[in-house]
Amino acid sequence: MYEINRSLDDHRDNLKGVIHIGSHRGQELEFYVKNKILPIIWVEANPSFLSNLKNRINSEDDQIIIECVDNENSEKDLFISSNDGASSSLLDFGNHSEKHPSIVYTDSIKVKTKRMSDIIKEYNIDIEKFNFLTIDVQGKELDVIKSFDENIRNFNYIYTEVYEDYGYKNCSLISEIDDYLSKFNFYRQITDICSWQHWGNAFYIKK
Repeated sequence: MYEINRSLDDHRDNLKGVIHIGSHRGQELEFYVKNKILPIIWVEANPSFLSNLKNRINSEDDQIIIECVDNENSEKDLFISSNDGASSSLLDFGNHSEKHPSIVYTDSIKVKTKRMSDIIKEYNIDIEKFNFLTIDVQGKELDVIKSFDENIRNFNYIYTEVYEDYGYKNCSLISEIDDYLSKFNFYRQITDICSWQHWGNAFYIKK
């Protein structure tokens, strides 16, 4: 997350609320608070992290939503990984298993997937309060972005995990995210990818 500090300097005065999809344990809380990127909506698919998020996040302005975001409303298996769930995904491992053989799926849970456009309505989210989107969903990044429909136009900044290769089977690739976001006038300003893993993070800004 801290890689984007070098780009935020030019935009700090314009940043307001953030929607963070794939919250895990809310590790980015201090970063958001320090940079006054508030309020925060935390969206997490795994309900086992709910109590931890509640204990960590105590601002009345923030919101925790336990929902699995995808580009379709359905029921799917969420595969739980052995590294405290950090690599959990709706997708099977691709070459992630080759790069990190010690990380395996140890369980799976049934989850109902929902599109963000529906979640925004269901939870009465005032999308105008948010212009920053963070996505950390292990290969489903493009599906999450697409699920916003026209709501994606409300964001000026997007920070997302990206893949140059199939770390997860049939995962979205960075080139596909570039192409889709270009339709909404976003360009990729920073790319931080580990050369041997072929995955990392990217920071997009609306022109």
